[in-house]
Amino acid sequence: MRTLLSVTRFRPKEYLVPTSTQEAVKVLEEHGSKARILEGGTTFYELSMRGMMPEVEVIVDLNELKLDSVKVEGESVVVGSMVKLTDLLHTSVSKEPALQAIQDFLVKFTPIQIRNMATIGGEICAGVPFLDFPAIAIALGASFRVAGPKGNRTVAAENFFLDYFLVDLRRGEYLQEISIPTRRGTTTASAFVSLKRTSSDLSLVNAAVSLTLDRSGTCKEISVGLGGMGPIPLRGAAIEAALWQDD
Repeated sequence: MRTLLSVTRFRPKEYLVPTSTQEAVKVLEEHGSKARILEGGTTFYELSMRGMMPEVEVIVDLNELKLDSVKVEGESVVVGSMVKLTDLLHTSVSKEPALQAIQDFLVKFTPIQIRNMATIGGEICAGVPFLDFPAIAIALGASFRVAGPKGNRTVAAENFFLDYFLVDLRRGEYLQEISIPTRRGTTTASAFVSLKRTSSDLSLVNAAVSLTLDRSGTCKEISVGLGGMGPIPLRGAAIEAALWQDD
């Protein structure tokens, strides 16, 4: 008898719900690669159903850490990693002119049932290069605050993605929040587009751009983020250079 497909069953041994940063870090440090963080659970479910997490023995649920707030701090919007995409859509944050790319992404995200469950942290930490928010984060100059055994550290979005399913989270670390510059007081706009096979499918490729003009209407700054064009989302440096030349 020939086996055409063999999938290792996903059978975790523990489901842990830390109630503090210290507890979360301790659990993640102790279990290392055998632990996985559960946020919205959408990508988590897809990977487990395909037998892609056979080594995982511990599920770590971060819902008790109160990482679901959206607030303005100085010149930035700070989004907790557990904020669901639908909740972000219904805040005033995504309606900031400089953050229009986020609005473009959220209003077209389907199916709605997935949008209601998916979190912004899951979009980032899944390490899937054709998910949409990573390209937006790069274009908007976002940074990520990570908590770990040695305290907190901040990583620029364009440096966070390392390879397929691999991001810059070290043993014992987890993503706490995303900080996005609002660029208030400047003439800045952004936009996001994606190409999909169907309206409810994942993107084949996607792109986000942020553009700032000076008082004379001349381009002052351009930033481009690209997804689905390699093992990680990319900063579109060559595109930015070409746009500057055209100017």
